Order: sequence, then structure tokens, then C-alpha cells
Amino acid sequence: QLTAAGRSVLDKSMSKLVAYLPDNPVVVEGYAANGLPDQRYLASDQRAMVVRQYLEYRFHLDPNRVGIMPLRARPPAHTGKKTWDGVCLVLVVSK
Repeated sequence: QLTAAGRSVLDKSMSKLVAYLPDNPVVVEGYAANGLPDQRYLASDQRAMVVRQYLEYRFHLDPNRVGIMPLRARPPAHTGKKTWDGVCLVLVVSK
């Protein structure tokens, strides 16, 4: 379930991306650090789906331009982190 604080963080994060919408797709990456591998995968998928639904509703995004990617707890290598727990918004900008 998405909390009021979570919605506020998403709104603030999206304020940096709205200049690129609706012409560029957004991917919601989900991460979960606790549980067995299958539980982490399912939790990361659920987190990404909840955020996707919120963003589509709140910002009137085209569902065909918002994707999800469950990634368990594996952050991108360039972050220097060993685990990640939450979501990450990725804007795919066309050249």
C-alpha cells in the first residue's frame, strides 16, 4: 500500500520529469531486500505495480508508456550499493 509520505515523494520526484512527459516512457523499477529470492521478486513486482498505478492515475499517463521492472534487491552497479529496498523511477528519453 502506498502511504501519504510515499505519494509525496513520488510527486516530488515526478516534478523533475514532467517536462519530458507524455512523449517519453517511464519505467518503475521495484526493489525488495527482505525474504527469500522468490519473495523479494514478488515484493519488488508488487511495489512497482502500485507505484505505476498511482503515477498513471495522478499524472494521467498513458498505460502503454509506463512499465515496471521487478529487480529484487540488485541496484545498478554505478550506485555503489549492495542492496536496494524501494522503487526507482527511470525516464527513457528519445533522441
